[in-house]
Amino acid sequence: MHLNELALWHANQGEFDAAAALFARARALLERQHGAASLEVARVLLSQAAANEAQARYGQAEALYDGTAAARLDEAQALNNLAGLHYRRRRFAEAETQYLRALALHEQAHGADSPGLLPVLENLLALYRSQRRDADARAVARRAEALRERLHAESGG
Repeated sequence: MHLNELALWHANQGEFDAAAALFARARALLERQHGAASLEVARVLLSQAAANEAQARYGQAEALYDGTAAARLDEAQALNNLAGLHYRRRRFAEAETQYLRALALHEQAHGADSPGLLPVLENLLALYRSQRRDADARAVARRAEALRERLHAESGG
């Protein structure tokens, strides 16, 4: 991540060639250590995308921004799983925060109508019902049902 910070500094100075070389080096090291879909690599991609955007290289910036979607999905899955652990341990406030963050990350990666949102919505619904938070539960249940109906209609069923 130090290489990423140094690359950002060069980009802010207008030294885009030096920045690009450092971004590439940082990305290669982080991919080897954490995997291509890691959040660490996603951070470098976001920084590199911002540098490309500053140079009006919009196509390259868009491709790099899209490359972070896999990392957001990985983080969303991890947060959903962690929230489940907190829920089972009766740490409801932490579970709710993580479910909501997982929803937001998944929506960023695939949109508000993604079928992958259903497991997180169902988990959040269970949390609200177990706490007798009826208004919150109804809102989540309506959203999950609307998504199920849309998916059913799209599948021809």
